[in-house]
Amino acid sequence: MMKPATRDRGIGIDAHGPFGSFSEWGTILEKMLQDLEWELTNGTRDFKLAIEATVNADASSKANLDSFTDSLGEKSGVKW
Repeated sequence: MMKPATRDRGIGIDAHGPFGSFSEWGTILEKMLQDLEWELTNGTRDFKLAIEATVNADASSKANLDSFTDSLGEKSGVKW
């Protein structure tokens, strides 16, 4: 971050004005942006894994249902 300008202490707030407060906010915002980056990266990865798990579960469920309906058709003579 930039170095604060110095001025006469009798002018405004202290010799550096509100620089300290702005500097603190800059640090807080930087940390928040780093946290957001981490959350987005991990959220995207988790979302992709959830999609993959759903697709795999759907394929497995379809195979099980097809097998079940085939077995019903053989026993009852009615093809679903």
